[in-house]
Amino acid sequence: MDLVWDSGTKNTALIGHALPFSSVGTATFPGHKFYFTPHSGEEHGLIKHRFDVIVGESIYVHDPYLERPDDVNFLSFEEFDKYTTLKRTLQFTQTYRSFAGREWLSRFPRDPPKHYMWEANHFGQEHTVVTKETHFTSVPPAEMLKKKDQFGFTSEQIQQIQSYRSPEPSLNLTLKTLSCAPRVFEIQNFLSPTEINHVLHLATGLELAISTVSGGDARQESKQTRTSTNSWVSREHSIIVDSIYRRAANVLNIDEALMRHRKPDEFPDYPSKLHPKRQSIAEPLQLVHYDVGQQYTAHHDFGYSPTDSPYQGARFATLLLYLNEGMEGKIR
Repeated sequence: MDLVWDSGTKNTALIGHALPFSSVGTATFPGHKFYFTPHSGEEHGLIKHRFDVIVGESIYVHDPYLERPDDVNFLSFEEFDKYTTLKRTLQFTQTYRSFAGREWLSRFPRDPPKHYMWEANHFGQEHTVVTKETHFTSVPPAEMLKKKDQFGFTSEQIQQIQSYRSPEPSLNLTLKTLSCAPRVFEIQNFLSPTEINHVLHLATGLELAISTVSGGDARQESKQTRTSTNSWVSREHSIIVDSIYRRAANVLNIDEALMRHRKPDEFPDYPSKLHPKRQSIAEPLQLVHYDVGQQYTAHHDFGYSPTDSPYQGARFATLLLYLNEGMEGKIR
C-alpha cells in the first residue's frame, strides 16, 4: 500500500510504501490528512483507508481483517506470525501509553537498549564525562592528518599529534539536562576553535546539496521539510575528525570501535540493523548550512524495522555540533 498525504486540493504527496504487516511513518501535525491506496494494479489510486491526524495520536492502523475476519484463515504461517506480532504490539501500546503518556513506536517484545542512557530526572541535572580526547589547539601538518588503513588511526599516529593538543591530560565535559522527555542535554566546550575552523575548512572543499529525507518521495518531501544544504564528512577524513568521534564515543559511553570499521576481533558478533558485520553503527558527520529563511522542520530521526527483524533497531542518539553562535530564528 502507498501512504499518501492529502492536502485537500488536487495536490498530494507520496510518503512511502507499506508492505503487508509492516509500518511506515512521517513527520506531521494535527490537521494533516493521509490515506492508503494500493501500490499497483487495478485498484491503484482507490482510497482504502483515511487517517486524520489528531492531538495525542501518533499511531494509525488499517487492519483489513477486522472487516473480513475469515480471511485470517488463508494466511500462511509466516504471515499469521507477523499479524499476531503487530496485534500484540498494539495491545502493549495501550498499556505503555497508560503509564508513559505516549505511544510505543517499536515492536513488542523488543530487547532493551544495548547502549548506555544518561538519566534526565529533572531540568538542570548534570553529568560529568572525563575524556583523554583533549582539544586540538593547532592543526597538524597535512601528512599527519591522513589515516594509514581502513581501521582508523594507529596508536602511533595518535601519539605523534599530542603536541598539537591541549597540554592538559584530560578534558572534562558536562552534560546539562534541558529536557527530560525526550532527553536533551547541552554540552558546552565540546569543540575547540581550532577544531571548528578545521571542520569549516573541510566544508569549503565539499559540494553542498539540498538536504533530503529518507523514505518515500524524498525530493518532494524535502521541498517542504528541508530547505538547507548539506554534505558529509567521514570519520577517516582526518585525525581531527577521528578525535571528535572518539570524544563523542566517550560522551555517549559507547566503545569507539563501534563507530568505525572494526577489526575481526573487535565485537565480531555485534548485530547491526543497517550494516554488515564490523561496519560502523554511526553515520558520517553531516554538515548542514542555513541561509536566512532556510529551515529543517520538525521530523523524527528513526525508521521502522521489518516486523520479523530480530533486532528492531532504531537511531539511539543524535549529537548536534554548533559551529557558530548568534543564530536567530523562530520555533514553530
